[in-house]
Amino acid sequence: MVLEGSATCLKYLLFAFNFMFWLSGCAILGVAIWLRIDVQTMQYVRVGEDLETFYIGTYVLIAAGALVMLVGFLGCCGAIMESPWLLASFFAFLVLIFSAEVGGGAWAYLHRSKLEDYVREEFQLIVQTRYNQDSYETTTKLWDQLQISLRCCGGEDMTDWNLSFWGSYHPRDVPDSCCVRQERRCGRFGLTKKIGMFRQGCSSKMVTFFSSRLLIIVCVGLGVAILQLMGMVFSLMFCCALRGRRGSEPIDNDSNSKPPAVVV
Repeated sequence: MVLEGSATCLKYLLFAFNFMFWLSGCAILGVAIWLRIDVQTMQYVRVGEDLETFYIGTYVLIAAGALVMLVGFLGCCGAIMESPWLLASFFAFLVLIFSAEVGGGAWAYLHRSKLEDYVREEFQLIVQTRYNQDSYETTTKLWDQLQISLRCCGGEDMTDWNLSFWGSYHPRDVPDSCCVRQERRCGRFGLTKKIGMFRQGCSSKMVTFFSSRLLIIVCVGLGVAILQLMGMVFSLMFCCALRGRRGSEPIDNDSNSKPPAVVV
């Protein structure tokens, strides 16, 4: 059935929206994969053993992106085929996804301060007890790379090394990775001279780093949420237009209006 007037316009408007919705799913999937394979992000996450849980969020985003792409494709098919059942399924999926996003966003907002506390506790644990230990050789190398990359020293600040297990054998020293210019034994008496040393702690630098990544996720999520609301409105309007159009179709009564045949 070919729709006319405003219904036809609404049909192609809904198709255009669903195509944009499908593209937004591609964007979510792309951002999630980027976060998962980004070398710099991977390096920072691997510093703490428990920080591997950061990747759980990326896997959730990958699944969400794939689902949004599927729902967008379903909406495109429903609009082109003018199928109320496909459009109803599309609307139901949008409601579920939107509800999950609102719930997840509310949870993240309420627990946003826990990220900073978690990073501080983990970094303090690394500096105080794990650095330069035989069983944490990989962690030690990654921590040195982290301090050089983020241009930071210690957990809260460089004085953390004075109270660490490593500091008990190297009083008044800091690791060479705390030096602005990387030279052998450049960290000797670093707590005393403080010149040519990174003074800011790594905890605040790491929180800033993750916050910049989370900001990208939030911006993409807001864009998708707006598209979802538009999709729910357009799909309802189009379903109503389809039902109204089909309900107003004249019934073919030609067969009933013909005179009865005369049998000779």
